[in-house]
Amino acid sequence: MGVAASAVGSGRAAADTGYTTGGATSVGDVVRQQLNGSRPNEHGFIFATYGIGIPSNVSPTPAAVAVGNMDAAVRRGLYVETFSSPVHGIGIHSRAVWTSNATAIVAEASGTGVDATADDPNGVGVRGSGGRLGVEGFSDSGLGGTFSGRTGALRVDGWEGAAPPDRSGVTVPDRVLETDATGALWYCVAAGAPGTWRTIAGPATGGAFHPIDPVRVFDSRVPAPATGALVGGTARTLSVADGRALDTGAVAVADVVPAGATAVAVNVTVTETKASGYLSVAPGSAASVSASSINWWSDGLTLANGLIVKLDSDRSLKVFCAGAAGCQAHLIVDVQGFWR
Repeated sequence: MGVAASAVGSGRAAADTGYTTGGATSVGDVVRQQLNGSRPNEHGFIFATYGIGIPSNVSPTPAAVAVGNMDAAVRRGLYVETFSSPVHGIGIHSRAVWTSNATAIVAEASGTGVDATADDPNGVGVRGSGGRLGVEGFSDSGLGGTFSGRTGALRVDGWEGAAPPDRSGVTVPDRVLETDATGALWYCVAAGAPGTWRTIAGPATGGAFHPIDPVRVFDSRVPAPATGALVGGTARTLSVADGRALDTGAVAVADVVPAGATAVAVNVTVTETKASGYLSVAPGSAASVSASSINWWSDGLTLANGLIVKLDSDRSLKVFCAGAAGCQAHLIVDVQGFWR
């Protein structure tokens, strides 16, 4: 490999001659050099393997360094290894400044445009930083990008701690993902300052709804798991985790509401009522309630109501019974879906 050495009056080296180590200029490693950038529309340096992958300095997309490859046995246009232990090294550092919509690295290939590996456990294969976009991927016939990882496919880190709808001073395009300090994931549906955002998931959301075939999880009229009507002034904690047999209450299908579920859609039925009263359904950890879930007004009624109720970490509900003296009712709970 060599470098053209003589500069001519135009301020550049002889453009189409170079020093070669492989004999004729059509083979081997050829380097052509343009000095001082004094000629427009030309590459500064050209590095090429077999067949002169880049045949001329002149290019509609001139570059400071142009790398070409036409050798079927040598598949890499540019190969960089950095050894910098114990500090973290950078294989390629590219920065584009001062120009409109500048792009630091553009990679086009019929195979792989950029293949980057960081062997260190804390290494980063590709890192992008830009005024508009850090990394952009595009394909006119396939995927713009794909991610996979042992601990997760993709992590989204927020630039600011505040929730995106509460931010100021920045105009956001649509179709943007962002997170806030709580770990909530947001999606921008309309551009603006700060834009129109929707919460996708996060610690304060219930997750996605999973409908299931309706299943009985509690009936106070059968032996298990706890028999007997609910009486005014008392509360009963019940699990919605397992589906139960209609006649005995024994577990028939385990984990119909899986661990990690945050809420359930249930149908609550009271039957064989006495006096007038109401039930309040709350998470299993609740100490008190301030709203009713279903009401009755006389003896012998059967009534039902659909509810969405938050769960505690044990997948349990607590049912409070209150009303006039002597009020009571049997309770039936059927689950129709859950959030997780």
